[in-house]
Amino acid sequence: MEMFSALRHRNFRLFWTSQFVSQTGTWMQSLGRGWLVLELTDKPFWLGAVGAAGTLPILLFALAGGVVADRFPKRSVLMYTNGLSTVITLVLAALTHGGLVTVWQVMALAFLLGTVKAVEMPAHQSFVVEMVGKEDLMNAIALNSSAFNTARVLGPAVAGLVVATAGIAACFYLNAVSYVPVIVAFWLMRKLPPLPARAARSVGQDLREGLRFVRGERRVQALVALVAAASFFGFPFLTMMPVFARDVFHVGPGGLGGLLALSGGGSVAGALILAARSGRSGKGKLAVTAGLTFAASLILFALSPGLAVASLALVAAGWGMVTLIAPVNTLVQSIVPDELRGRVMSLYSLVLLGMMPLGNILVGSLAQAIGTPAAVALSGGALGISIVAVTLLRPEVLRL
Repeated sequence: MEMFSALRHRNFRLFWTSQFVSQTGTWMQSLGRGWLVLELTDKPFWLGAVGAAGTLPILLFALAGGVVADRFPKRSVLMYTNGLSTVITLVLAALTHGGLVTVWQVMALAFLLGTVKAVEMPAHQSFVVEMVGKEDLMNAIALNSSAFNTARVLGPAVAGLVVATAGIAACFYLNAVSYVPVIVAFWLMRKLPPLPARAARSVGQDLREGLRFVRGERRVQALVALVAAASFFGFPFLTMMPVFARDVFHVGPGGLGGLLALSGGGSVAGALILAARSGRSGKGKLAVTAGLTFAASLILFALSPGLAVASLALVAAGWGMVTLIAPVNTLVQSIVPDELRGRVMSLYSLVLLGMMPLGNILVGSLAQAIGTPAAVALSGGALGISIVAVTLLRPEVLRL
């Protein structure tokens, strides 16, 4: 069946199932950490600041992470990074459980997790093609998105109940446990391709080689620009969700889980639709259409008169997010040569997550000054303008 064609590869089956478990834990921690920060500070600015601390390392270290992904076996890199993430998460859980946690400790641990993520992301992104080959790449990326976003539905919903019944620390402990299946899955993988042959170069030379490729490839420039706009202007609305749950819709931590689940549900639907149409052309037009839908949905959500309209907007926003990101990921990996994949995907990872801290700071500061709904509405408008600008400056993206 075309929708699940990538699952015929044993290594990808191990990867996909274990990632679903881990991502569920990650989304549980995301909700718990946001609620913890709001309890500690009672200020939306700190939600943006902690979110920035967690993603700033992507800006600082993702390109170096791409060099690591091209120099070492990606499976080994992923095993070590997931092990480190387990340890850092256990520290956060213990501090929270003991009543010793401060917002500065949350920021510091978020920064450490982000640093590990900066090394992990390029290897993660470029490892998929090694498991399934280029013929099943779009399907594998779409299925990965479906697992990620199903976890985005399940994780917050479970986390809301866990926070209400067992406390915030329990979310962090459960997330630490969720890394174990991932490490075991990587250990069980077999028959992975060897590293491509490469000349001995310095780290600086490796970085420059990857950047030269991107400078000379207008299609990749356009695709990366679309992702950068979504990361900077679009993704920060997730960081502000605790404020909407508590102060706008008055639904508490359980309702926060429900709001996040609605966005995740839209993304799951989008990912499954993409998996079913993975062999079709027109991915560039689809990504642009999805990005504009994402922008309009953010504006509607922020200015919605009630919870019903906001819920519909969140579903549409979730669809727009995944239907923008997955085709762009596939197109970039289809264009880039194998020996440069880690470095080019490190640039992709940099803009996908590295632009988000700057957006978090901007939206958090605006929320403090003019209110959270107005700040999110403005960011949605800026996202729409940015996507239109990219298509005017690089119209070749519409022909991909």
